[in-house]
Amino acid sequence: MADDYYVRLKAVLDAGHPKTGVYNADDSLAQEEITAINLSADTLVSEPERAIRESGKWTQYIERSQLKATDGSFTNPWMYELMSAYQSRTDEINFMDPYWSTVIDNCITEGSIGSVAGQELKNWSDNRQSDATRNALGTPTVGDITYARSL
Repeated sequence: MADDYYVRLKAVLDAGHPKTGVYNADDSLAQEEITAINLSADTLVSEPERAIRESGKWTQYIERSQLKATDGSFTNPWMYELMSAYQSRTDEINFMDPYWSTVIDNCITEGSIGSVAGQELKNWSDNRQSDATRNALGTPTVGDITYARSL
């Protein structure tokens, strides 16, 4: 139903942009704001996993995340956390978000991965999208915005 689209669009416009706040009152500028590709999004965990496997680092990353047999302590606790995301088969992950970015930074600090590999991992997950895409609105036109705001 087309009206449902406009109701959803109005709700997004009323809520404002998650980063920049209130959408501009000018419909043309609001259309530019809602379609601007400026939000980070989750990436299927299989994408960076595939890249790690293709780089030949998968086995050594797994080994670095293993428990010590003697006392049960982690040799590389941050690498364990990172590899757990893959081993638990998490569907989506965003290594650019603050938590995972910190985990990667800590992996670098503990010596589990190099700084170049850490940045590559963040880049693999840097899936950018617009607020319209994030809300499954496609690419609203200025007319769509004008109509939605009139509801």
